[in-house]
Amino acid sequence: MSTTHPFASREEIAAEARTWLIRLDADEAPAAEEIEALRAWIARSPAHRQELQRISEFWEGANVLTELAIPLGNARSPRNVPQSPRPTPAPIGRRFALATLCLIVLGAMIGTWATNRPGSAPSQVWSTRVGEQLTVELADGSSMQLDTASRVEVKFDATVRAIELLQGAVFFQVTAEKQRPFEVLAGKGLVTAIGTAFLVNLTGDDIEVIVTEGRVNLAAVIQGPEDLLNANPTPQGPAAPENLATLESGQIASFSHEIHQISNLSEREIARQLSWREGYLVFSGEPLEEVVAEVSRYTDMKIEIVDPQLRSLRVGGRFKVGDLEEIFEVLETNFGISVDHLSTSHVALKSDQNS
Repeated sequence: MSTTHPFASREEIAAEARTWLIRLDADEAPAAEEIEALRAWIARSPAHRQELQRISEFWEGANVLTELAIPLGNARSPRNVPQSPRPTPAPIGRRFALATLCLIVLGAMIGTWATNRPGSAPSQVWSTRVGEQLTVELADGSSMQLDTASRVEVKFDATVRAIELLQGAVFFQVTAEKQRPFEVLAGKGLVTAIGTAFLVNLTGDDIEVIVTEGRVNLAAVIQGPEDLLNANPTPQGPAAPENLATLESGQIASFSHEIHQISNLSEREIARQLSWREGYLVFSGEPLEEVVAEVSRYTDMKIEIVDPQLRSLRVGGRFKVGDLEEIFEVLETNFGISVDHLSTSHVALKSDQNS
């Protein structure tokens, strides 16, 4: 299942805010799931919260004018303006809507104040479950796209934009700010950018970085992440990260406390490795063992290769993320592989000759 949230324009955010207000104005009270969904919508970015506050204020004023039924045509002659009738109580649905909205927006504002109070860096955790993907617009205009089973903690302050990748893979598109570097801590590595686009993938202690635009600096972290992601994340003194290399656009690197490898990638290979951002997995002759490992990142199903000789079988194709049935069908039709469904959560792959 995909939960990708593409970047929204101001007009799109306003339209979504109006939709929420209309739902809250209904006679039927919103369900708990809807309230949680609204909280999540507000938390996507400051723009979402601000737009909902702005439209809700206008929405309340517009209803008051309607209830008072002021005759605009008689505005020039005060003597002809009838005495305003006593306002009638707002419908139960709208009163509940306003109360719910106020509580939710107030909670969001309190949360924002708590994470932005003097002496602390703003902090927020974003994560995806297995099979999910999520795009987040950050407060500085940068963005991050989380792949399946990924988790990040974001801490911004006046001097640095610090992100810790706790698990998985994230693609960053960074808004340039020369006075405030953009730092991604992953395992024992630190990736620093000013204005660029790049992927960071954390697997165990190994970090993989692919740069698609601009350049990034790679460094080894000597102190712990708590020292980098505090109220003043810029490290000082002998414990400062050790610079390892600068990675240019079109390059890929693997490292941790030292560089393992740096190489150049073709545009086609970059597109293949980042195809998950468009909702697809693309293979061009990788061993079946690697294909199964990649596919397994997007599902809780256990996919077992029973016949050892199949592990090195080269596989190619373009598959929609999470569409296991399509992948299994291609393996059976084009690669002579038998797919045995041992249970709803366990599949065995073996050669047709051994079926």
